[in-house]
Amino acid sequence: MTKIIYEKSTGNIKVIAPDSSDFQGLNPNMDLLNIPDYGTFDEDGEFVGTEPSNISEISELLDTLKSKYLEQLRQDNNTYILSYYDRESQVSIQAIYNDPDSNQTQKDHCKAIFDWIKLILGYYYQKKIAIRDTATNIAGVEAVTWDFSGNFDVLKPAHTLESIVEESEDN
Repeated sequence: MTKIIYEKSTGNIKVIAPDSSDFQGLNPNMDLLNIPDYGTFDEDGEFVGTEPSNISEISELLDTLKSKYLEQLRQDNNTYILSYYDRESQVSIQAIYNDPDSNQTQKDHCKAIFDWIKLILGYYYQKKIAIRDTATNIAGVEAVTWDFSGNFDVLKPAHTLESIVEESEDN
């Protein structure tokens, strides 16, 4: 469960996420967020103060947590796709696919890569909607997890830009 600590002395809250193995990309101690706080800590490090009491304070905290999760999801999505096909490779693969001189095998392999990326993007948008629109409380946000490698590594086409280019030399 994510713990939110309100730190009066700095005007920040600190979000402490569970063990990072529970969430791809979320660190056990996420960055400090600049939002108003409601208390201080005692000598044992326990929060002492007023919990958010009105709807606007709670809504602000939830929106901040959602923003943090959405940003992490976006970063994890981009990092995952780009770890296999960087932007330059994607542009080159698109160019080969659209080139009338490319053979059908090349086009089929390019299409397999596009289809794989579309699967990942569909998954990304499902998670984004779950965080942004569906989660109505902190527990709801925390319940949204993702695992790009676990879901898509086995589906990844074996084709690379290099192998697709070499296919033109074979024909």
